[in-house]
Amino acid sequence: MAMKFLHIFLLLATLFVTGFKAQIINPEAEAMSAATVASSPYITDVVLSVFPLAMLHGDETYGIVKESEIAGLYHTFQQTMKTLGVSGRSKYFDCNHFAGLFIAVAQARYAASIENSIGDGNPNLPETLAMAELWYKPDNAVDEGHAIVLIETDKGRIFLEPQTGEYLKLTQSELDSAYLCKW
Repeated sequence: MAMKFLHIFLLLATLFVTGFKAQIINPEAEAMSAATVASSPYITDVVLSVFPLAMLHGDETYGIVKESEIAGLYHTFQQTMKTLGVSGRSKYFDCNHFAGLFIAVAQARYAASIENSIGDGNPNLPETLAMAELWYKPDNAVDEGHAIVLIETDKGRIFLEPQTGEYLKLTQSELDSAYLCKW
């Protein structure tokens, strides 16, 4: 089992490293990849105040995501799912796995675009994209929670359903029911 996960990890690493090096040669791809973050200064204070009681964060600086980049990030996520052979939700790959993988793929794309074009260590760029796994209880759920992706964008806060690519509008009771926000 551990060998299978190692194989998947190496496949993803190879995909991102080789794929993004090829994209950076194309000036249009470079402009799109390097422009994932909408602005600096960092929005770390915003990130830390969203759901303070149910929040975990792992980085020092977070960058607002350009809303116009989300479709491209979702496309990369879909390609990754196809490469891995995951065709949809299952007992073994459900909502929290979709949300976590979407964020990991988006962050890998962001990191690769920076590292392949300007190298590591630019202090003016945020460490990570302002995306979080948000676990909450949908109004129509009986006993189950659900995990989606919360994204802080230049157009405002977006709740993305990573299983479909749709933007969701959460009700106040759904927002109040949030029990995990993992940045």
